[in-house]
Amino acid sequence: MCPETGYVFLSSGAIYGTGFDRPVDEDSELSIPVNRLQSVSPYGLAKLYAEAGHRIRPDLHILDVRVFGYADISVPLASRFFLADLVRSVARRETLTTSPDPMVRDYVGARELRALIDCWRAAKRPNAALDVYSRAPVDKQALLDLAASRYGLKIRMAEAAQSPTGAKPVFASSYRAAADIGYAPERSSLDIVAEVLDEAARLAGFGSGR
Repeated sequence: MCPETGYVFLSSGAIYGTGFDRPVDEDSELSIPVNRLQSVSPYGLAKLYAEAGHRIRPDLHILDVRVFGYADISVPLASRFFLADLVRSVARRETLTTSPDPMVRDYVGARELRALIDCWRAAKRPNAALDVYSRAPVDKQALLDLAASRYGLKIRMAEAAQSPTGAKPVFASSYRAAADIGYAPERSSLDIVAEVLDEAARLAGFGSGR
């Protein structure tokens, strides 16, 4: 890589490991059972390896962006995760089947990613790993209430299937190092998802119930 080239590496917050029962933060630690590596997420190990390789080259302009939730109209509706299920149900006016388990997510969109990268460039592209975040995370119930009131979404509760990447009751970060380079998100996760749902409804040929 040319020393003058800027490189942005996007991935999830998998480097923090497991046990997401509260937001991760600056002091979060990762524990790896070295004699039972088969029990560790391969993606998490790959993320750790990548970030470690980037940090030992402080002369290069590398930014690792850790994304905890991404909401965009391009979300693949055939996927089976909560946001895809929610958008699909609104767009097709179908009943949403979801679990009663509480959940907190910090969704960002393209606007937040661009803002973070622009701040990094303005700060002379330091070699760093930063968590991207919205103005405020959102819990599942708030999203269900939004979709029900705005679109008349019907909801059915059922037991959830086990997640292949492990349970993440709270997938969000309170690590605010990005603020040091001027990043200050304007939208909350609720705002971001609301815009995605509005666009999904518009493309489906109907508006909200507002």
